[in-house]
Amino acid sequence: MYDKSMQVIGVVKDFHFESLHETVKPSYITLENSGSKIMVRIKAANQHTTIADIQRFYRAYNPGFPFTFSFLDEAYQKQYESEARVGILSRYFAGLAILISCLGLFGLAAFTAQKRQKEIGIRKVIGASVNDITFMISKDFVVGNYNCRDFGN
Repeated sequence: MYDKSMQVIGVVKDFHFESLHETVKPSYITLENSGSKIMVRIKAANQHTTIADIQRFYRAYNPGFPFTFSFLDEAYQKQYESEARVGILSRYFAGLAILISCLGLFGLAAFTAQKRQKEIGIRKVIGASVNDITFMISKDFVVGNYNCRDFGN
């Protein structure tokens, strides 16, 4: 590579080095002696002091270059921001769909109650409770859904 001979020290199965939306491309990993980038695993408890120590060490050996750093978890989050937004939008639209369906069900129940107003009045006079009337009105919806479910099987 680049007119240099290199020794292969390992071969691994394909792995996602970028976003999961990208196809896995042939790649190689080399050990560079330039020292332009390093990866450091740090503990969250000592995060600020460790970064300050690395920055001090970096400036001692590379005073003319700016010290920049990033966290791997933040890079992953940035890659999948659009999926997070789609998830949030899906939740809002699902809630809106549930609200609209509940309003439709309420409207259907109100229409049924209005259509059967005389029957409800007679049942009240006879002594039916609110639970009895509610059961009578909602029975059509529950039984209708149950029959439709069996019909599909």
